[in-house]
Amino acid sequence: ENIIENIEKALCEELQVNNDYIKKACLIQDFLEAGCDTSIQSFRSKHTIHTKTFMRNVLCYTGYTPKLLCSINRFQKSGNQLVHQGPKRLSRIAYDNGFSDQAHFIREFRRYSGAAPHTFRQEKITVKENTKYSYR
Repeated sequence: ENIIENIEKALCEELQVNNDYIKKACLIQDFLEAGCDTSIQSFRSKHTIHTKTFMRNVLCYTGYTPKLLCSINRFQKSGNQLVHQGPKRLSRIAYDNGFSDQAHFIREFRRYSGAAPHTFRQEKITVKENTKYSYR
C-alpha cells in the first residue's frame, strides 16, 4: 500500500495535480454543465471569481476561451443527438442545444465537423471521428 501511495503521490506531483488544480477543473466542469444559457458574468458572480481570472483559468486549463469551449460542448451534444436519437428534426435538435435557429445550427455544425448535420446523421459517424480539431 505504501508503494502505491508513493507512486500516486509522485504521479500527482509530476502532473501538477493538486487541490487548486482540482478546484479549477471542477469550476470549469460546472460552467459546462450550466450550459450556454448561463453568461460568464452570472456564472462567475455566483462562484465569486473575477471575470478575467475565470477566463484565464479556462484558457490555461483547456486551451480555449469560455465562449469557444461552450460552443464546442454544444456541438458535441448536438452531434451525439444526431447519431443516437434517431430521426429527430434538425430544428428540434437546434432548439434543444440553444442555437438561435436552424441555419445557425447548420453553419456551426459544419464549422466543427466539416459536414452538414443531415450528411453527418446519414453516415452515422461518431463526433470524435468526424471532428476537425483546428478551432479558430
